[in-house]
Amino acid sequence: MEGNMSTIWKRKIIKYFVFTSALTIPFIYLSHLIVGKYISKKRKELEAELEVDVLKINRCLSLGVESKSKCDCVDVFCSNMQCNIGKLCYILRLVENSNKTLDVCIYFLSANVFGEAILKAHRKGVRVRVIADISNTRNRNSWIFKFLEEGIPVRQKVSDNLMHHKFLIVDNEIVVNGSMNFTLCGAFSNWEMVLVSSQPSLVKQFSNGFQKLWDSFDNHLH
Repeated sequence: MEGNMSTIWKRKIIKYFVFTSALTIPFIYLSHLIVGKYISKKRKELEAELEVDVLKINRCLSLGVESKSKCDCVDVFCSNMQCNIGKLCYILRLVENSNKTLDVCIYFLSANVFGEAILKAHRKGVRVRVIADISNTRNRNSWIFKFLEEGIPVRQKVSDNLMHHKFLIVDNEIVVNGSMNFTLCGAFSNWEMVLVSSQPSLVKQFSNGFQKLWDSFDNHLH
């Protein structure tokens, strides 16, 4: 009799621990997720306040003649950051991987790889805006007209002065700025320098600059 009672109690104790574990483990896991997200959010806020490179991507890319012979790759998806193609692919991935917004301010765009990357972002639901120099409209095959056909808003300014900027802003978190136009000549044949940064104050200044141009330029092509 005592043996049976002992067995019954053991079973009850085991069931109790199984039941409490079934409740406790999900609670601990959920708490871990909530606390982890909170800590991650606070870390980003602190890094932004301290002007830290939030996404750890600050870099300066030398493109064109300087990097022309530093890789034997023949693949358009090269990941060698010492190679022109690798650096170009890095910039294109930033564009294609945008999730919310993509603001492009470019003097001249003729390279298909850049145009296709911008369209890819637009087609997956990213809000894309393009500012370009009026000279882009002289060619009916310009990417500017392709963007308009796809529903991407484009603004320009009819002026004797050039809209000479060359920068883009990804998700209001990353800025890509430099001397290079979005052309194959710029990526492979010239001496060019491109800065990539996620430093909040820098990104904000470019975002404000883009918005100022956007508000003052025309959308006459619509």
